[in-house]
Amino acid sequence: HYLLWTVDVHHGDPSVGNMAVRREGDQSYGVLVDWDLATIKALSEHLSDRRTGTIPFMAIDTLCDHFWQGHVPRVYRHEL
Repeated sequence: HYLLWTVDVHHGDPSVGNMAVRREGDQSYGVLVDWDLATIKALSEHLSDRRTGTIPFMAIDTLCDHFWQGHVPRVYRHEL
């Protein structure tokens, strides 16, 4: 997740419901799934006006109209 963030690919909803476990032998890895509504900053700040995310896991900044009107920049902590 962090590596993709550093190249301006933002998932938008890294919640428990979007986590999976991948097992290889005796190793287990966490996998973030459901990237279909992710944004790529080079293409668009917001690909649509739909608000995506799981509300209990969303930063308060992203729940305000000011964010969706482009007055609040998206930062990494909004995804945590």
